[in-house]
Amino acid sequence: MRKHLVFILFLAGFCCWSQTKKTYSIGMLVDVSTPETEVLLQRLKTEVSAVVGEDAEIIFPAEYQLVHNYDVALARKNYQSLINSEADILIAFGSAINIVIQGQTSHAKPTILFGSVDSDMTTIDLENNTSGIENLTYLMGVQSFDQDLKTLKELTDFTHVGVAIEAGIASVLPLDKTVGDILKGSGTDYTIIPFTSVEDIVAGMENLDALYLAGGFFLMDEQIKMLSDILIDKGIPSFTGTGPGDVELGLMATNNSDDNINQFFRRIALTIEAYVNGTPLSEQNVFIDFEQRLTANFHTMQKLGIPVRYSLIAQTDFVGEFKNPLSQKTYSLLDILNENFERNLSLQSQQKDVELSQQDVKTAKSNYYPDITANASFTNVDESVAFAPLSPEFSTDGSIQLTQTIYSEAANANITVQKNLQKAQEANFNAAQLDAVLEASNLYFNALVSKVNVRIQNQNLQLTKENLKLAKQNYEAGQSGKSICCVFRAKWHRIPKL
Repeated sequence: MRKHLVFILFLAGFCCWSQTKKTYSIGMLVDVSTPETEVLLQRLKTEVSAVVGEDAEIIFPAEYQLVHNYDVALARKNYQSLINSEADILIAFGSAINIVIQGQTSHAKPTILFGSVDSDMTTIDLENNTSGIENLTYLMGVQSFDQDLKTLKELTDFTHVGVAIEAGIASVLPLDKTVGDILKGSGTDYTIIPFTSVEDIVAGMENLDALYLAGGFFLMDEQIKMLSDILIDKGIPSFTGTGPGDVELGLMATNNSDDNINQFFRRIALTIEAYVNGTPLSEQNVFIDFEQRLTANFHTMQKLGIPVRYSLIAQTDFVGEFKNPLSQKTYSLLDILNENFERNLSLQSQQKDVELSQQDVKTAKSNYYPDITANASFTNVDESVAFAPLSPEFSTDGSIQLTQTIYSEAANANITVQKNLQKAQEANFNAAQLDAVLEASNLYFNALVSKVNVRIQNQNLQLTKENLKLAKQNYEAGQSGKSICCVFRAKWHRIPKL
């Protein structure tokens, strides 16, 4: 009996031990902290905790979330601080920290890089399916200064472009050499604009005829909107390395795709889940989206007077309202009707006819008004002749005659006829007004229908492009013959670059 009791206690203890979840502390290294990035990081934390679920307990200690404000030296210091801490997994998010981690020859703790990488300057082998480096994996989108500047050149044919990038990144990357090599032989000049605020970018716009925003992931929507408004006012076309969200705010174009960041966060969470379940980071698949798709703001291009290239229409996604931004006034239906009544010459002519018919009624009624006739005469006799007392030298004669029609059947008939003619004229005018309202309303609603049709056609076009992209992915996946556990399209929202 005692043996059975010991066995039961051992079994119970083993079960309790086996069900104890291991706790993982996550350290996070980010370039800058803003309300927008805090929301994104909180969504990432929620996604990781939800996906890992029962496999492990995931915590995000506040002291392990370090910010370096694009200072590469501080990023290196923060990285070393987390290496020496109790953090179990490091997540690096941003340009400066990615530069630091790429420069490491070994990685003391499991590290996940995510963001976007510039293919012109990165040391990462973009052809690999896995990192092949112990304790390191990366989930990256690809950005190319070369491709972005070539697209901007094709759109605007600029002669002097400004390349704006965070000051901390500009101080450690060979931007002059990279941009110089890209533009070599094109007959164009460039200016590197290091910035810490939008004001720095604006101050560096002198003599530019194009701006390439190579950084700016952590600029807030209000700052992007302010920058785009200033660029439009100055007539400077822009291109951004961030996502289509900034293009919708007013920047002219981007090559980054409009994908769902929720799915991107899900992939990071799946990577952590696989790691806590025993799969080394070096063996996990990396996700790199090589596809670039031009997204352009139709509204901004019209304001800048930049024509849409027919050669790019098939490869371009347009955002912005399909309306003429150069119009000085917009009209509601009420505005259209009022303008029609005020400027319609036909209505104005018929309005005059109504006024004339009213005058005819007054004229007909005037036959019953009193008629007064006054006559006067003056006589002046020469002095030499007017000698007799009965012949005055001056004499005046006058008479007044008053007549009034009391009753006349002809006059009554004329008044009745003129009143009926007036009513008929007013009815014709009202009918003309209603016809004008109908015609103006038809034109207005036809214009609205046409605008809606344009939007529907654009949505159909975007959906067709999306379906084509998915079909190509499915076809390529089927041809490759590889086992794919999870097929998704990682979507970007101003993902930072290396």
